[in-house]
Amino acid sequence: MYILNPQQVNEVTKRIIASGVSYAPLVSELTDHTCEQIEELMEEGHSFREVLNKAMGERQSQHYTQVDKNIIDQISYGAMLKNYLKLGLRSLAKYKLTTIINLVSLILGIAIFLFIGSYVYHERSFDQFHANADKVYRVSTERQLADGGRSGSAFSGAPWGPEIVASLPEVVDMVRMMKYRLPVAVRSGDGTKQFYESDLVWAGESFFSMFSFELIQGDPSTVLSAPNQVVITESTAKRYFGDEDPIGKRIIYENDVTLSITGVAKDFPINSHIKADVIGSFATLGRSFWFDIIDNWNVLYYYTYVQFDQEIAPVETGERIAALVSAHTNNEMSIKLQPIRDIHTSGNLENELSPNANASTLIISIVIGLSILLLSIINYINLSNARALKRAREVGVIKVMGSSKSLVFVQFMVESFLLAFLSFAISLLLVIMLFPDFEFFLDMPLIHPPTALIIAVGASIVFFVAVAAGLYTALQMADINIIAALKGKLHKKTNQTGFTLRKSLIIFQFMAGIGLICATLIISDQVTYLMSADTGYANAGRIEIPLHTDDQQQLAPFDNLIRDLANVEYTSLSSHRMSGDQLYRSVYATAKSDSIVMGRLHVDYDFLNTFDMQLLAGRDFSEDFANDTTAFIINESAVGLLGYLSPEEVIGDRISYSAQNEGGNYIKSGPIVGVVKDFNFESLHDDIGGMVMDIQPSRNHFMNIKLAESGDRAMTVGLIEERWAQVFPNEPFDYYFVDDRYLTQYQPEAQLQRIVLTFSIISIMISAMGLFGLTYFDTTMRSKEIGIRKVLGATKLSILKIFLSDYMQLIIIGFVLIVPLVLWLMNDWLDNFAYHVDISASSLIIPAVLIGTIVVVTTSFIIIKAATNNPIDAINHE
Repeated sequence: MYILNPQQVNEVTKRIIASGVSYAPLVSELTDHTCEQIEELMEEGHSFREVLNKAMGERQSQHYTQVDKNIIDQISYGAMLKNYLKLGLRSLAKYKLTTIINLVSLILGIAIFLFIGSYVYHERSFDQFHANADKVYRVSTERQLADGGRSGSAFSGAPWGPEIVASLPEVVDMVRMMKYRLPVAVRSGDGTKQFYESDLVWAGESFFSMFSFELIQGDPSTVLSAPNQVVITESTAKRYFGDEDPIGKRIIYENDVTLSITGVAKDFPINSHIKADVIGSFATLGRSFWFDIIDNWNVLYYYTYVQFDQEIAPVETGERIAALVSAHTNNEMSIKLQPIRDIHTSGNLENELSPNANASTLIISIVIGLSILLLSIINYINLSNARALKRAREVGVIKVMGSSKSLVFVQFMVESFLLAFLSFAISLLLVIMLFPDFEFFLDMPLIHPPTALIIAVGASIVFFVAVAAGLYTALQMADINIIAALKGKLHKKTNQTGFTLRKSLIIFQFMAGIGLICATLIISDQVTYLMSADTGYANAGRIEIPLHTDDQQQLAPFDNLIRDLANVEYTSLSSHRMSGDQLYRSVYATAKSDSIVMGRLHVDYDFLNTFDMQLLAGRDFSEDFANDTTAFIINESAVGLLGYLSPEEVIGDRISYSAQNEGGNYIKSGPIVGVVKDFNFESLHDDIGGMVMDIQPSRNHFMNIKLAESGDRAMTVGLIEERWAQVFPNEPFDYYFVDDRYLTQYQPEAQLQRIVLTFSIISIMISAMGLFGLTYFDTTMRSKEIGIRKVLGATKLSILKIFLSDYMQLIIIGFVLIVPLVLWLMNDWLDNFAYHVDISASSLIIPAVLIGTIVVVTTSFIIIKAATNNPIDAINHE
């Protein structure tokens, strides 16, 4: 140890570098040599400054410079790197247990990070491919509900787009779209093929110029410029016409409207929120259909996209558009402009063109991926530090043989980079092989990240893992005290620092494990609640059959044939599916109010019986009352919205709204004859709003069938299909069980549950492997302590308690630190649901107990085995 102070040693180093020495190991060695000379002379009574000038005279400086030049000329950096790689591989092979644990945990951590990164990349890649994506916005609406809440919708009015273009000079283009909520019948022009298209949209003429959907045939500026034009995708063209050229051919929409094919587009990318197989010209609407509502400012049933010539302030511009719209409508609403790139991840509005990603789900996924990657790195850091204790003598020997601090540092960093690169290479291969299985696991196809991004992420991961995991150990080993190293012990200060760091990292491991398990339990509780919640109607054993006609002369015979089946209890018709459908809304008026916005559902007799809905007051619709076609049934939420205190008070009150039929708009008015208990027509993400039901046969699109609980359902469905073929011989039979469709609404939540559960198990495995390796090294290094304790009379159990008590304290600290974060993150996720579970204490306590149990099981075997060994052997060995 120098008697010189650090400032004097630093001055010596600077003088050596100033003399022209550049090779770092030589600088380190010359500093040591010169300081020893100076200390000897200072002991004879000379001053530091006097002996420094003497030691660093001109002749000595020239000698140092020449030595530096000779060394550099003789260095073979290629050979040096090759030698370091050999040493690194030998070291990894020598400490097999550490290498295997580090390699496996790093491979799992990096692979999970890459998998989750691919999922997040896919969700964030939506609509990024459009050339004008930074300038295209969708016009959406938000209205104040009567209960004080706000409801957002992707819908806008058809006349809004032209008015926006005419009034805002910065708008350079506009596209209007309309998509019917139900599959529509389309057949080839010769009538030989018929399909039910669920992704048919009507779009304005700028559709293919504003959006970057690729046209294989046709001119983007003209393919949708005139009425009765249509563009179909490649796969659709193949279905309809095989290998024939479809341009100029015709298809027939709903057996009524003939459309001429003017273009063929490539199938739309899977990361587009706009899904379409058939794109008809918007100009067709209002000309070829009996309904003429595209000039009605108050009908919100369309999608409007606008392109600006520059960056805009969305809030400010939305307010300007709202001012334009408010001059023509009687609806009180605010206008929102959504960047097209953010639509998929900006939250679920009503009436979206396709299901959106949940932003909270993406955040939780990112947290999981980073946590597991950090867990694997923490394993590496802890085990590397523990292994360093066993390598102390090795480091001491190579330093005595002449190795400098920098060379020791480089050796350890090469090992770290080698293991990080090897882990990433295997992880990437694993991800490539299992990617189809990951897509199956998520139940969704994914966009593959570009190669350049994978390379950049891979280089970043290797660098981050190598530096984060290897830097601390490399620095500690490079600065190790030679005498302490030869004795196999690190300097006390270094050991204390490492112990503090190790504790912090172990606490993070426990935090991650507890947090992931907490999230798993909370998400599982919510998913279980979603799957089994009382929705106000029964869905088990109910079948819904889509109808493609409202012809009562066909429907009545089919209904009679179904009712005659032994296992059928009730049948009814409705305008909507009972779960996951697009809700109609209308403005209703009563004697007390003239502007109540509520949901609208068209039904017929026996609808309430079919779904076991509970009447709170009044009666059901009945064919015994001839005027029930003008009557209404409302839900209990509508009672309060209409200004009444109880369901009984509202019975007999008259209600009216603007309805439509083939003759156009008319006011439908009639008495309220019944009130039903609230039911969740929409998902549990949304509050139950007011709902009004009435009878309109022309709006019925579904037949609902209640099956007997004891009957053979498969056989009954077969009999229903036979009767369908009798009445509708040219139409395919389609059906689904209502409870199955209900569950599909919560597929994203079930998906998140799978992700969190699976990766929580993996994180526990990684933590357990790390604790196993760490305990192994701890007991090895403390074998003398264990032996002495046994000689002094300690039992195996008391020794086990000593080791485990430290871990239990760290678990408690981790629990206290992670619980607030879990509560914040999971409450934020639960806020996406209007109806959700409360976070229970057991969901927070059970994970801590489980982690504690895993720690005990993982470490006890090694500790007890060490405590069983002969204590004399351990003491003599030390």
